[in-house]
Amino acid sequence: MDAPQDRIIELLAEWEEQYKLGNDLTPETLCADDVDLQNHLRDRIQRRLRLLTQIAPAVVRDVSDDSMAEPPPAIPGYELYEVLGSGGMGVVYKARQKAVNRVVALKVILAGRHSSASDLVGFRKEAETIARLKHQNIVQIYEVAQYDGRPFLALEYVDGGSLSQSLTGNPISPSKAAAFMLTIAKAVQYLHEHGVIHRDLKPANILIASDGTPKITDFGLAKRLDDGSDQTRTGTVKGTPNYMAPEQALGRTSEIGPATDVYSLGVIMYELLTGRVPFSGATILETLDQVRTFEPVAPRQLVPKVPRSLEMIGLKCLAKDPAQRYSSAESLAEDLQAFLNGEIVQARSDSIAQQIARTVSRIDPHLTNFGKWGSLCLTLAPVPPFVQFLQVLLLRHHPDFPKITILISLATIFLVQMTLEVAARGTLKFVPTSLRRRVSIILWANVATSALIVFSVWWNCPDDHPQQLLLVIPLLTAAVSATFLALSADVGFLFITGIAALIVSVLMSISLTWSPLGLGILMAFNLTGMGLFTRWVRKHAVEQ
Repeated sequence: MDAPQDRIIELLAEWEEQYKLGNDLTPETLCADDVDLQNHLRDRIQRRLRLLTQIAPAVVRDVSDDSMAEPPPAIPGYELYEVLGSGGMGVVYKARQKAVNRVVALKVILAGRHSSASDLVGFRKEAETIARLKHQNIVQIYEVAQYDGRPFLALEYVDGGSLSQSLTGNPISPSKAAAFMLTIAKAVQYLHEHGVIHRDLKPANILIASDGTPKITDFGLAKRLDDGSDQTRTGTVKGTPNYMAPEQALGRTSEIGPATDVYSLGVIMYELLTGRVPFSGATILETLDQVRTFEPVAPRQLVPKVPRSLEMIGLKCLAKDPAQRYSSAESLAEDLQAFLNGEIVQARSDSIAQQIARTVSRIDPHLTNFGKWGSLCLTLAPVPPFVQFLQVLLLRHHPDFPKITILISLATIFLVQMTLEVAARGTLKFVPTSLRRRVSIILWANVATSALIVFSVWWNCPDDHPQQLLLVIPLLTAAVSATFLALSADVGFLFITGIAALIVSVLMSISLTWSPLGLGILMAFNLTGMGLFTRWVRKHAVEQ
């Protein structure tokens, strides 16, 4: 007997949370009263433990507050004021460099159990990387030195805080977002021209000066293209899950290049435009799986005022395949400048085939909640073709009964839709309000259109040609096609079913007598497709 997947996910999330806090829970502790579930959970924990041990400390390790509580070190030549932040490798203090009476950000490597040989090497590499960069939108380095055998960096102090501190969860105006990202893209292009891939671009690593000038900081994970000794081995995941590119999430270090930073820039712009990141799971591993597998919801679906051109720029940055993104940060900057100038952007020149492929592959991560709903779709799938087949038999023996046929068709569609809607109510609470509202508008628009079609045909059908009422069925099918095409912005494979419905509606109009059976087969095809698809998405997410 299969263990309930919802329960497994819940227990895995609890185990992972405790694991990161240093508590190693066993399956027996998590579910003492269910031996079968323990066996399933033990296998899942082993899989996740193998992946967690591959993820770099910057991803899975939180620096404990006790290191922050330690008194600041006494570094000759500097007066330390307060802690500005910390990471997996070091603590950053606000300090004054006494010799020149200058306020600096002093990054000191963590002491005690937090330091290691690899940390020391990484710290040195970060210093060497920053030292070779001189750009107005990159934090500058003033001094590299050490005290008591512990290295430290004296960096430019930026007094406006980070971009992450200024984000409120609300979108900013498209023009401001584009202008901001244009500046950052140019700075990233400078990095790439000097052989540096940042690998950890995110709002927390973009500081804002008091005059509004953004500055990129934290090169602890940077990769130098001229340095073949990059310590990241294949299979190791380094970066911040919400902002990392798919090739990072997959641990494919050989594929990491300029397009990796372009992806992160796309995530930052997406957050500026919509107020949220494209992917955010309940756990680190769930987020990584979404980054690898799912396509982002189009920004205009969340914030309709986002211009189409800017949306296409962002989605091009977020392509799963690095080859489909901008070839460089400079190309991205050129498109952002074109948008601000009101010109045609390069992203709009993608071929129709590329745009269709991008649409079909889009999978909203919230589909992982629809596993049980998909099973219901599979259960209901045989009902429409069976009912509609009976209608065809009725029409062939009693061709003067089209009104009865129409009523049966409408009743079948209505009952199936209502059953699925009621069943989905419990799942929809996990879906963002904006997505629920959009789906609801599309579905109710379909209901209103269908009612208008039925009324119009019924009203205009001549009494001496009752079979013309059957024209309702291909028209209703065409309305369903439009609905599927609208929903494909969130569930890409519905684009295929929408096109299929449109083709079937044309074929139905050629032979109205057989149109009820065509409708039944189409409904069965769609229900089966949605059922298998949602179950696959659910199973794929759990197995990760």
